[in-house]
Amino acid sequence: LHEEAVDLPRRYWMEFARNRLGRVVRGTVTKAVPFGGFVRVAEGVEGLVHRDTLTGPSLPEVGDELSVEIVGINLVRRRVGLKPAS
Repeated sequence: LHEEAVDLPRRYWMEFARNRLGRVVRGTVTKAVPFGGFVRVAEGVEGLVHRDTLTGPSLPEVGDELSVEIVGINLVRRRVGLKPAS
């Protein structure tokens, strides 16, 4: 995750996690990596869309807007798992 996400107060993360699991949200790709892409899903919160969950030969590019489903939230490590919305 980017540093800004890690620095958010625990209270903010608890509020973010409340009722978010399974929700579909729109987000913007902020970083493309060989194993997928990081998508901003809320102010200061980014999650990873792993390449194994993507269809097609190409990975998302920075600036792409995606609809993603929040499939995992790890409050201890402050990580968010995402997959493309179906």
